[in-house]
Amino acid sequence: MSCYRGGRVFCRGSRSAVPGVVTGKARTPRDGGRAGRFPLVSRAVADDTPSDGEVVPLADTFVSASGSPYEGKRALVFGATGGTGKEIVKECNAQGIPCSLFVRSKQKAQEMFDAEIETGAVVNEVFEGDVSKYEDVLRAVENSGCNCIMVATGCRPALDPLGPFQVDYSGTANIVSAANRQGASVEHVVLVTSIGVDDIFFPLNLFFGVLFWKKRAEETLQRSGSNYKYTIVRPGGLQDEPKGSPGAVRLGPADTYGLPPRKAPGSILRSQVAEICVSSLAEEAAFNKTIECVAANDEPALPIAEQLEAI
Repeated sequence: MSCYRGGRVFCRGSRSAVPGVVTGKARTPRDGGRAGRFPLVSRAVADDTPSDGEVVPLADTFVSASGSPYEGKRALVFGATGGTGKEIVKECNAQGIPCSLFVRSKQKAQEMFDAEIETGAVVNEVFEGDVSKYEDVLRAVENSGCNCIMVATGCRPALDPLGPFQVDYSGTANIVSAANRQGASVEHVVLVTSIGVDDIFFPLNLFFGVLFWKKRAEETLQRSGSNYKYTIVRPGGLQDEPKGSPGAVRLGPADTYGLPPRKAPGSILRSQVAEICVSSLAEEAAFNKTIECVAANDEPALPIAEQLEAI
């Protein structure tokens, strides 16, 4: 694994000539400072499962979002170049949360987030590595200066039969173990899994037990015994763009959606999942909870905070 520091730093319309120094103002939340009050319209597409990390350095100094519920949050996003991870990075930047990225290809990360860099989004550092290698994960967690970890890794089991075990389970276990070693410096871990992990007969398990291993990853996080908070987000079928009219986010506790007699799992936009993940960093009602989420057509939007309180 390689870690690059002291690279370019571009912030909101200004460039720093000094490596490692961030200039300009941090972004403020789109919702005016109230966590969980973001637009709830979704776009959706089937999940190809995100890739796990890739990384390139852009700055060593974090800039916090002043005067927002996310002030002081510093995120490390695993799987940042995957479909959902990319949206999480965008949402973090929109809410003024500086990010470090963990990716499998530094070059891909640089290409993917070039626009964000040029327009002033703060990406502090990019770590290139493999989540199935503990030393790669530990180095990123130790060197990123993060206090929040967002896990949006995933595999393509049709291409790699061992992927569900190596990435979805073992990779997450490595992240949890590395977070535990940081003690109080890590405050929150958000893990994206999937609706259906409680259903052994759910069709996705035909792909080398992908949901089985996601469930084992959830249990590893829940049983870690650490002092940090966790939030597990289980989305329905993931979409990049809406098919037909967009839907409003609907949240429920674990085991709300899935095979009968549960509610149909449905679908949800990756961008909506990212909003839920980032909102959970500031909404106390999301702490130490498992949240299932879908997008419902022809239903009114409800505040995320209000839905979390009901779980």
